Amino acid sequence: MLAEDRVQLLRHLKNQHVYIPDLTPILGNWTANVNESLSLLRVVVDEKLEDLEDDPAKLAALKKADFALFAATWWPSAEFEQLKVLSYFAIWLFLWDDEIDEKHGSLADDFDGAQRYRQHTIAFVEHSLSLKNHRFIGALHPKIVNFDSIGRALCLAYTVEQRKVFLSEIAFFMQMSKEEQERRMQNTVASLDQYWSCRLGTSAVYIGCAMVEFCYQLRLPSQVLKSHKMRALWDETNVIVSITNDLLSLKKELMNDGLDNLIPILYLQKASVQGAIDQSVADLANSVRRFDEAACQLIKEFRTDAASEVNLQNFVKGCRNNCSGNLHWSLVTGRYGLGKVTRDVQNGLHFVL
Repeated sequence: MLAEDRVQLLRHLKNQHVYIPDLTPILGNWTANVNESLSLLRVVVDEKLEDLEDDPAKLAALKKADFALFAATWWPSAEFEQLKVLSYFAIWLFLWDDEIDEKHGSLADDFDGAQRYRQHTIAFVEHSLSLKNHRFIGALHPKIVNFDSIGRALCLAYTVEQRKVFLSEIAFFMQMSKEEQERRMQNTVASLDQYWSCRLGTSAVYIGCAMVEFCYQLRLPSQVLKSHKMRALWDETNVIVSITNDLLSLKKELMNDGLDNLIPILYLQKASVQGAIDQSVADLANSVRRFDEAACQLIKEFRTDAASEVNLQNFVKGCRNNCSGNLHWSLVTGRYGLGKVTRDVQNGLHFVL
């Protein structure tokens, strides 16, 4: 797609009236729970944000996003010490990504600088996880070094193998961040296949899956984590969170002239924004069904006794919590601005892009 076609696509999408139905019934009995330590966590998160950001306007925007609620809904069963680390991880990931992904991010239009940023991040994460000793010359970007406390916590809780899995998902996220930025700077729009290939990395959901064991203080056998059935569970978790996010962040992204979203890409096929939304909702329902099938198959194949079954069930529950928690947070966070959007009697959302 040529640059002028990209501009035209944005023009077609903006100012259209759209409707997103209530997505909660699609998740069935995947109840969105909130960690009982949310109030205490909000104090901790606000203090963390105040340490990270001096600009009053930017600090206010970060607090409005409510990262404490994000962590408390994604990981509602975590004990407070784990929850605190998970909230720091969420903050680190969002702030790291905004440097590249947001329209006014410091590296949004600096591909070479963003590449150094990504390379330094992988090296620093690897160093923080005690997987390789790196020497860093000069000061690293502050958004990178904020991973330090997260790395220390993972070193205490995770085996070398678990830390390697985490690092591999960080590396995949970085590679897909590179491809997405390349496409954006070339003023091209992805095909549907290109989009999904990239989105499964830029969503960072696989990294979240790699934190489920940390949340529940689990240590699943290597053959379970490396199995096709476990990967199927991670894949569907990723698709569910990604579609939900693309639907509910659409208005925000178009305001920033962003087209790295499922809806614009489906619009090119459907020639209708509402048709693209309806297709995404149907795809979401199909992914939930596949998730449940994958969960049943995973537990059936790898349970060996009552204890192993409980561990597998907890892992599945952790992935479900990521999905339901993401939906709950997305609907109320100030980051997407849906809190004041008109809803109908079925709790669907009506708004103008």
